Amino acid sequence: MKVQLQPPDRRDLALLGVVAAVAVIGMSILLTPVWSDPDAVLSFNDGNLEVVLSPLFSYPDSLWRIWNDHMFFGRGEPGIGISVWSMLETVLGPYEYRRLSPILAVLLTGLAGFWTCWQLRMSRPAAVVAAVFFAFCGWTSTAPFSGLVGRSTTLMWAILALGLLERTERCARSRWERLLGYVATGGVVGLTVSETPDIGALLAMSIAAWWLLAVRPVKERLRAWRTDGLAFVVLVLVSGLTASHMLHKMASTELGAALEQQSSDAAMNASQQWDWATQWSLPVAETFSLAVPGFHGSTSRSLEAPYWGKVGQTPDWRPGGPGWQHFKLNGYFVGLTATLLLLFLGAELYRRRIDDPDVRRRALWALVFAAAALMLAWGRFFFAYRVFHTLPFMDTIRNPEKWLGPMTLFVGIGVAFAVDRLLERSAEKPSRRWLRVMDATLLLTAVTCLFAFDIALPGAADLAVDRHGLAAEASRQAVLVAVFVLFGLALGMRLVAWLPRPKRAAAVAVVLSGLMSTELLFAARHYVETSDSSYLNAPSELATALDDLEPTGRLKLVPARHPVLNNWRQTYLASRSMPLFDPISIRVMPVEEARFFSVFEQRPTELWRLTGVRWILGTPSIVSELTATSPDFVVRKTLLPAAWDPRYGDVNGLGGRNPLILRQPISLIELTTAQPTVRMLDSWEAVGDDAETDTELLTRFLDPSFAPSEARFLHLPADVEAPTAESGATWEVVEESPTRLAVTTKGAGVLLRASRYDERWRVTIDGEPTRLLRANVLFQAVTLPEGEHRVVFEFKPPQTLFALSIVMRLALVVIVVLFLARVVPRREPATVSE
Repeated sequence: MKVQLQPPDRRDLALLGVVAAVAVIGMSILLTPVWSDPDAVLSFNDGNLEVVLSPLFSYPDSLWRIWNDHMFFGRGEPGIGISVWSMLETVLGPYEYRRLSPILAVLLTGLAGFWTCWQLRMSRPAAVVAAVFFAFCGWTSTAPFSGLVGRSTTLMWAILALGLLERTERCARSRWERLLGYVATGGVVGLTVSETPDIGALLAMSIAAWWLLAVRPVKERLRAWRTDGLAFVVLVLVSGLTASHMLHKMASTELGAALEQQSSDAAMNASQQWDWATQWSLPVAETFSLAVPGFHGSTSRSLEAPYWGKVGQTPDWRPGGPGWQHFKLNGYFVGLTATLLLLFLGAELYRRRIDDPDVRRRALWALVFAAAALMLAWGRFFFAYRVFHTLPFMDTIRNPEKWLGPMTLFVGIGVAFAVDRLLERSAEKPSRRWLRVMDATLLLTAVTCLFAFDIALPGAADLAVDRHGLAAEASRQAVLVAVFVLFGLALGMRLVAWLPRPKRAAAVAVVLSGLMSTELLFAARHYVETSDSSYLNAPSELATALDDLEPTGRLKLVPARHPVLNNWRQTYLASRSMPLFDPISIRVMPVEEARFFSVFEQRPTELWRLTGVRWILGTPSIVSELTATSPDFVVRKTLLPAAWDPRYGDVNGLGGRNPLILRQPISLIELTTAQPTVRMLDSWEAVGDDAETDTELLTRFLDPSFAPSEARFLHLPADVEAPTAESGATWEVVEESPTRLAVTTKGAGVLLRASRYDERWRVTIDGEPTRLLRANVLFQAVTLPEGEHRVVFEFKPPQTLFALSIVMRLALVVIVVLFLARVVPRREPATVSE
């Protein structure tokens, strides 16, 4: 049996327009604080505005190379601008991206949901309800408010992949068409992984499970194992090729460093690694908040509805002890309306009310996959999660709550199946039992809404976030909204029963869409946090002082986690692309860097001199300590934070910041004996270019009688001749940016650069390529012949994989268009089953 879809007509386009209008209007209401103030932008937690203002993120250069010099020595992350969220950032610009990107993310995801439900043979009302769910569910709507637009667009690609897969299975009439469909589907799955690698990988595994188990009966799949096996290989191969560049980037940076760190002597033990990977697990009790959004509060940043659950809690945390009591940034709720629809679908399946075997199989697996993803999201609270954690590479995926992405995908599919079944039931004469249940629900919810009540939260008074009863009030409001949804659903279904049968389908869609959008948008309102961006362009003594700094010195913040200093690191310093010495920003430090740092734990001043740290921003206690340690530390300027940053002039407008901290003066200190970040050497000590030599040098650095800041070790490979030296050699930096350095030199010697050695840097002398060498374990060096020269360092990573990724994306567009144009649904009678 194969039932074909009807070709789309004007009604489909009209409904698409309705979905788009609902998405735009709903999100515009949420973003009222942004529209009311032209300087207001969303307070992104990740990918903050100041960083994208940096030259590091200027397009089109950032598509090809990035050398992030904000942290320490630099970190290469080539090719970031090929995902949808980064393209939105490119087109909109940093300011409008933080004002408009949530609307576009929600719009695209909702439209993808409508189209995919149509490929699943859903009715138009069911597709509309599912599209509203995909647009406004917590996963889609709240993540962009904190800067994680990629999570919404990742879900969008996964939804489209399911739609292409269903179109291939239902409408392809030849092997060529099926192959074309699998290539298109595999390409879109690859885009899912490219958008957000870890979440994309979870969604890709979920799509593969759907294809293996839900699209066709398992027995039929086993009988056709040869052709289906080939199809599966095509899906995986094309997915991998499409995502090859992003996977390579992940393997060469964060994942590669994490795996390397795990294999080192300083790696975390199994218990520590488990705690690290599962800290953001969803407690089983908080599953209730998925159905009743806001019962456990919203986000940790909210002042009106602070989160008071246990997500993000540091293992073995105790009141007053170290670590986090809890931390939650986004909401992943599905709402009570969707939950009731899933329960209704489960009841229909249990009672065998669904006759179509294809629909019954897909609906059952949608519920099973949603439940399985939910249990995996429980993480450390779910006994079987350790099995997943032991799989290859899976222990590098932090935050089990990311499984709520696949859960949301299948909840949306299940909602569509439930609405379709509800429409079939609404066409029948309502039973007396059904009407009595609706009447009883109306009566109970009406009585509940008429009388105020409080919700007792065990231990709520002991919660730090609930000093003023805010957590309890948020929970009370969440339950009231749930009661209102029950009342509205009962009233709506009661009214639908009175309507003529031809009008019931539209009425059901309106009731469900209205209740769902109201419930989900009401829950999402607490996740909208805005900030004033005008301070970035306001004149201040901080900007003047930074512009006057000597360009060859790095800047260090001490202490690194001081609220004011950390804020400056993310604002002025990042937007001006200051060369910071900031290891705190590195989430996973490579092993060789960790060893290098460990050597200087007891001699930090020597480390600063060696790495070119000339300027230090510090608090009064730090100033006293440094100046007492050595006369080389000289205070150049001391001001209050309000003089550095205009936002600190209004203590009352800082969202509860500690006024005592704001009254502390901040000093700019110069380390006068710091080595310049670029210098010429007329003498050096040639050493080997191997790990054993590095270990020996680090041991020498530990010797108290040795001054590491005077180190001049040049690592010479066996095939490189020792250079010559000329006394009195000179140099001058004529151009400097995060990815390029130009120096003019006179005389022979070695040019040493205090930036992390990376083979992806290319060096030319007077336009001719030359070999980049390593110096002092981690730095860059190049040998210079006699005479005057122009030396240029450029970060130019190999672009083979990036070019392949671009070609794959362009080819994918052609393949998808060709597939959709060729594999056209055939016109069939109006019946939906045989």
